[in-house]
Amino acid sequence: MPVVETLLGGVLALTGVALQQAFATFGDRQRRRTDLDDRRRAEEHSAFIEVAKAARRVQRALVDVEESGAAETAQTALGRQIDTLTEAVAVVRLVVTDADVVRAVEAVEDLAKSIERALLTPGQDGASSPLRLTPMLDVLRRFEQANYA
Repeated sequence: MPVVETLLGGVLALTGVALQQAFATFGDRQRRRTDLDDRRRAEEHSAFIEVAKAARRVQRALVDVEESGAAETAQTALGRQIDTLTEAVAVVRLVVTDADVVRAVEAVEDLAKSIERALLTPGQDGASSPLRLTPMLDVLRRFEQANYA
């Protein structure tokens, strides 16, 4: 009998150790998943901030071009700001998988480029279509509220 009790005690002890290891592994996976989710959220939020800042700088550069009568320095600054916006949009495309968000930031980028072409093309009136950021910002806000609440 003592052999059976010893074996049974050993089996129960090993089962307990195995369960403890399984729970620890599960907890580690959950922690890693939470860390990855937090990192992804931070990357998305950072990308949203960068695209909003870049778009606002493009708006300001467009005003400068219109006020200066399309002076070369203002045109150069506008080109740099649109390049920065394009880079920020590319980051959003890489980081965010939501189609509405990508479509909204691409729409702002496309509109900025078309306004730039209209401003720099003789005989065109670029001021007729302002660069509106509110629709993009609304999409970004809705995305963050839906995914980070």
